[in-house]
Amino acid sequence: MEEQVLDVLARWDRRLEIANAAWAELPAGEQRRREADFDAAGETDEWVIVLWNWWNDAGGLEQDQLRADVAVLDRALWAAAADGRLEGPSDEAASARHLLRALDRIAEILSQG
Repeated sequence: MEEQVLDVLARWDRRLEIANAAWAELPAGEQRRREADFDAAGETDEWVIVLWNWWNDAGGLEQDQLRADVAVLDRALWAAAADGRLEGPSDEAASARHLLRALDRIAEILSQG
């Protein structure tokens, strides 16, 4: 599983670079409009927003890969939580808990579509 997680994280690093570059190219008004759309929908979790944007901008094969990536990370983080590795006040544990909540949320959204 560790190798799968590292593969997913490498893909997500590339996706984040592309997403950040694309966001930076948007006019400020468009950035505000998109943020307002998410706020109006009640979605404030940045990971959920990023994952949703990746999903919407992806073709069928990339959507399949993203769905698989979400499942791999979700399983890995739930296993870490079961082992108690997500407990405690460390930044890493808090970040992992946050990502786990976002993965669960995006998995729920994707299963509805």
